[in-house]
Amino acid sequence: MKPQSRIPELKDAMQQFAEKWTGIGLSTDPANRPEAETAIYEVYRLAGYSPPQIIWADSPVAMFEAAIHRKREVGKGLSLEFMRYLSSSGQIHNASVSVDVLMRLIYCLHENSLENIYRIIHGQCNAAMHAKYTLTTQFRPIFEPVLAGQHGIRRCAFNLALAEVLELEKRHLLRAMLMLMQQVGAWFPFQHICYVSERHSVIELDWLNRLHNTDGAAVVYPDGWEVYALHGVSMPENSIMHPHTLTVDQIVDTENVEVRRILIERYGIEHFLVDTQATLLHQDTTGTLYSIAVRRWRAEPIIVVKVLDPSTGREYLLRVPPHMRRAREAVAWTFGLTEAEFAPILET
Repeated sequence: MKPQSRIPELKDAMQQFAEKWTGIGLSTDPANRPEAETAIYEVYRLAGYSPPQIIWADSPVAMFEAAIHRKREVGKGLSLEFMRYLSSSGQIHNASVSVDVLMRLIYCLHENSLENIYRIIHGQCNAAMHAKYTLTTQFRPIFEPVLAGQHGIRRCAFNLALAEVLELEKRHLLRAMLMLMQQVGAWFPFQHICYVSERHSVIELDWLNRLHNTDGAAVVYPDGWEVYALHGVSMPENSIMHPHTLTVDQIVDTENVEVRRILIERYGIEHFLVDTQATLLHQDTTGTLYSIAVRRWRAEPIIVVKVLDPSTGREYLLRVPPHMRRAREAVAWTFGLTEAEFAPILET
């Protein structure tokens, strides 16, 4: 049977199993360590490496710590090599299948909340390590990609299914990886040592399966390491646990627009405007434009526009370029329009 004719079969099968992979990805059960270790040995064997020493940790941060303290013993990093096996691009390049069909299929099946969960967890883990260690040349070899475990399960399952259909040689290695990733939170492979993190023991989600907890950690690992998020946005711990400790400087210095918006909400929009001694520049039916001089040594003031979302009744502060002088002009800019282009839309 030609590979092209099996694409619908593959799509139906993967959609059928999507819930299964997501459920495994969100599991809070302890890892089956013997099964995970068997899978690690098989992954290394199929990749042409000798069995490594396996070191378990109770969180991704603890896994990083263990790798740093034994950096002279680990051998070369294998993360990038194993990541290539988990990629779909090589399969598409070597297969006599319509690339357009496969790309649509990949987009459909890879759209899942697990990867966003992994990005948040890995991002906060990296931030913790950067805060504790100076990334000099001494440590740089350690800080290569950490591979997702349970949160990468759907991508691995898809790639395995595709490799099985196309009868690719790497399907054997992907089977072993799938067995491994079902059991671990993350893994950090080196030539002589493979570091493995336990799965999370607590995970809190919103209705879209995004990390979310307004009163505490969204993710907790067995050693107590915690991750904080609101509606799938990675947040600093104090914004959740101690919002009264938020400062104007912390908010203004936050580069991520979405995080900064949430921080202002937690701080309180009116409170923020008062504490920054905001100056009202202009007001009309579209919103209110303010100038904020947060620090005397800033070259220019920060310009924000306060707008009302009619669908939710909530107010937001949006940062706009410093040359804005009218509220309508600023609101139009947030939509990528000029003031003249924005006016007819308002009228309709």
